[in-house]
Amino acid sequence: MNPRLLSFIQQANHLLLFVGGIILIGSFTASQLRDWFQVGYYSEPQVKVVSKEDAVTAKQPTYSKNYLGKIKDVYVFEQTVDLMIQDDQPYMHKEEIVIKMGLSPSSNAVNLLFSKSTGEKRQLFEKPTLIAKMATPESRPERTTLTKNVYAVVHSDTNGDGVLNDKDQLEILLSEYDGAQLRSIIKDASNFGVIGADLLMIETGTGAKTQWFTYDIQRAQLTPLDSSFQ
Repeated sequence: MNPRLLSFIQQANHLLLFVGGIILIGSFTASQLRDWFQVGYYSEPQVKVVSKEDAVTAKQPTYSKNYLGKIKDVYVFEQTVDLMIQDDQPYMHKEEIVIKMGLSPSSNAVNLLFSKSTGEKRQLFEKPTLIAKMATPESRPERTTLTKNVYAVVHSDTNGDGVLNDKDQLEILLSEYDGAQLRSIIKDASNFGVIGADLLMIETGTGAKTQWFTYDIQRAQLTPLDSSFQ
């Protein structure tokens, strides 16, 4: 075989092996990040909002429902909507429900339903509430860093851009895997993340006014962090 052709084939093989290695490493890294943070990742949450006055002439919201998956003995369903009518006053959610196990709701999910084969069921909210982000216990106990479910939800269009999304003010909620004992951690957050075993990092404010807190789930303890520079 022509030496030049042989050299070209060898170089091409080396290049293919290099590219394949990069792809494999990238896939592994993405998988590890998902495992470490255990957060339901999906497209950016967003639902259009209209005022009560505009709702008179605008089309009415269209609701749909989908099956998300099973968590232990609970079957989880989501409710989605294409737009929401903005109330004059923010509504309060009913203290009782939740989700679990890295399930990823749709970007316009506004409610969750937890149903058991015994006929028991729980609905997350009395009124639709956009679920901007969530983190839940892992299905395999040996990989679990959370024992509760954590949610970031949007109640109203706080930045006035005409849509509900994770750029609006968030309320961080906590509950058991089956939705029991839903409670509020903080009402004016801008983001949260899981940084350890039952330990959250919560961010509030923006720009120079940004503040950070840790939240110990087992102790139900919210601790402010001093992030000021000299």
